[in-house]
Amino acid sequence: MSKTQLDTAPNRNEKYLADYCQVSVESIRNWRRKKIGPAYTRLAGHMIRYSEADIAEWSASQRSV
Repeated sequence: MSKTQLDTAPNRNEKYLADYCQVSVESIRNWRRKKIGPAYTRLAGHMIRYSEADIAEWSASQRSV
């Protein structure tokens, strides 16, 4: 699926990403601190949101061959 076919609005939260990746929310926060997770947007200074397109792009880049 191309990025244009996915929702590019940053509307997914940490819980959604944690469920998607089958890890804890704390792991998502650690990835963000280490800059190894998907791109995110910070709204109103404290709300972290991810777009489906960024999640899909990051997920595809994590595959090993």
